[in-house]
Amino acid sequence: MLVPFSTVIKTKDIHPLAVYFPGRPIRIIIPTASSNGDNFKKCMEHISRSELPEGTFVTVVISSGSDFSFSKSINYALSMVRDEDILLLNDDCFVRGNAIKNVISSIKENDGVVGALLYYPDGSIQHNGGILYFNPVEIFFKDLLNGAPLNPIRSLWKAKRAHTKYVRAFHNKKKKPKRIDFVTGAFFFIPNKAFHTIGYMDEGFVNGFEDADYCLRAKNLGLGVRVEESAEAIHKEHASLKAFSNNFMNNIINFNKKWNRNTVNHLRNKND
Repeated sequence: MLVPFSTVIKTKDIHPLAVYFPGRPIRIIIPTASSNGDNFKKCMEHISRSELPEGTFVTVVISSGSDFSFSKSINYALSMVRDEDILLLNDDCFVRGNAIKNVISSIKENDGVVGALLYYPDGSIQHNGGILYFNPVEIFFKDLLNGAPLNPIRSLWKAKRAHTKYVRAFHNKKKKPKRIDFVTGAFFFIPNKAFHTIGYMDEGFVNGFEDADYCLRAKNLGLGVRVEESAEAIHKEHASLKAFSNNFMNNIINFNKKWNRNTVNHLRNKND
């Protein structure tokens, strides 16, 4: 499960100063390049102003480098999970008010992964669940609306050279979407029971598609994937686009080995 690589991963646990309420504790896992960074400090400030279950602690996963892998770093921390629920939180994701408490209070027996309603710093919606697209024409027009019409053309050409099909994930930017395929790993709540059913992240994905793959695995096991809109957070989304781009096509190849359009559509309709 844990594949050795040159980037050093280390963790430390922090008990946030917060207002606590009774309930099962959660392990908040935050991957970061440095626990001294401004984003991480701001992230912790927002957590410490939140209401949290008694016994909650933050596991800081410190790792960086040219071969940094989100999935490997997260799995390193997930290997420490015992009876607590899990919240994966990016260090540039700043929870609002009682976002964490609202997610916990909303959990249902069949929940596999629950996300939050994420906003850009300017107040516009960034992510309210996402949909996976396989049709090149649909992808082109989605990118056209986002002001990047050349993206699918370049990527379709790369996919053709790699002998694979092109897949794109788009975030929903409206409230109350009818259906979603995944929630983003920036705020990713996994009930303990669901974690022990679904397992670890697939380390074949490097900084892309890990969250979508995990959500599809949850759905394939009959578990729900949804956004709790009463849980809100600001997400700066400062991740390296270069690192994402370098692994993008390999991630698509790996994704296509596991999933196809018919399966994804079936899971999407099945979990409506």
